[in-house]
Amino acid sequence: MTYIKRFYYDTALSPSRYSLVVLKELVDPTHILFGSDFPFAPAPLVSIECKTLSEARIWSDEEQYGINRGHALNLFPKYKEPMETITPAPVFEKDSIGNKIRKVSSRIAVQLLSSIQNK
Repeated sequence: MTYIKRFYYDTALSPSRYSLVVLKELVDPTHILFGSDFPFAPAPLVSIECKTLSEARIWSDEEQYGINRGHALNLFPKYKEPMETITPAPVFEKDSIGNKIRKVSSRIAVQLLSSIQNK
């Protein structure tokens, strides 16, 4: 168990409430990261995974943000935005370059997923 608790786990292809509750009992939530398996998992499945994960309601807001982004930032701090706080939710200056990049990249990701889904 000592070694199992040291691993990091992702939510890819297994965001059901049942599997997440078991995982939450097994390891500290700081060792759980968002995962989608995109582009290997089809876009509609990734969308369902995201919805299922957000509707599970087994995490506090801080834990949910950690799973979505914060825990990965703790592992890879160079990806943290200069004005971003990791918990309980990110904080950005309204007109920061990070916000602008995030909006553009979100729009591009949605367009990409839509084009893949429509093929």
